[in-house]
Amino acid sequence: SKDVNSNWVATGGSDGRLKIWDLTFDGGQCRQVCEVKDEQTGGVTRLKWHPNMPVIIASYSDAAVRLWDARNGSLIKTLTGGNSGEDNQINDISVEFFNTENGGGGSAVIVTANDDGNTKVYNVDIGAVIAQNQQM
Repeated sequence: SKDVNSNWVATGGSDGRLKIWDLTFDGGQCRQVCEVKDEQTGGVTRLKWHPNMPVIIASYSDAAVRLWDARNGSLIKTLTGGNSGEDNQINDISVEFFNTENGGGGSAVIVTANDDGNTKVYNVDIGAVIAQNQQM
């Protein structure tokens, strides 16, 4: 569970859009639509919230993992590697967070399982990626 806002939830669609919903209001209200502009992406296959920051890690059918800022819908980072395409979508991800005590970003180890039978492992310094993104 995330400590950022317990009323926020996220949904991912086959159109590649990740939506952040605020359930504070009756029936819920869409706060943000996270999507890559001017680029074709695959659909969202899995997502995972950071335990104490407004960051969502999402996997896609185009074999990419994207990190999103739930506050403003901005793309923080895209992780790729290996073959992309319809025959190599990411079917599942496992995410373990480390050193997130005291409200810090810490790091994340992201493991993907792809259609081509390969497993990819990414080690991401969440705090550094967020800091770099805020400087842009």
